[in-house]
Amino acid sequence: MTNEIATEIGDNWSVFFFECPTNAINGVVVDLFRYIRKIKEARIPHFMVREFAITQRFGISLRVLRNQDDADIVEGKLTEFFEQHGLRYQSNPEGNRHAWIRKGGTNTRWNRKRCEALHRLSNLVVFLAKNDIFSAYDRCHMAHYTINMLGLQEATVTGSNQVSLLDIISGQVRSFQTQHLRSA
Repeated sequence: MTNEIATEIGDNWSVFFFECPTNAINGVVVDLFRYIRKIKEARIPHFMVREFAITQRFGISLRVLRNQDDADIVEGKLTEFFEQHGLRYQSNPEGNRHAWIRKGGTNTRWNRKRCEALHRLSNLVVFLAKNDIFSAYDRCHMAHYTINMLGLQEATVTGSNQVSLLDIISGQVRSFQTQHLRSA
């Protein structure tokens, strides 16, 4: 029997939505992940930009796996971080700001491998920020390289939430709405 925490259960996650000025994003994500690494109860943290106001701020959702019994510890320590950094935040937000598994819910789509992949992607962004590979030029090229590595071509419509991806492997086009990513 394994002692792994089930990633498919919403009650096993602490979720925070916080706002960050665009000019501070690289320092905030580096500091945040450095801080989370010191929380022994926290597992596979990852984040996603959910909202933005161009050149002003990001709205970011952070999700951290933990035992249900450790929710108060993890949430208390993360609250300290956001307050120390003067960031506006919500713990376990409702609506668009929490598009992962809801409290009381389960979703087999969020298996451990998928969550670990998001954790690794988050760590890549932290690595880029920490190593000063975070200019617009660098970020655009990294996004381009990643799309290519996945065997995809991306098309977006400016001012729209519609994204289309050509899967070069299957030859199929996948289109979807990125409702979670909106200008605020």
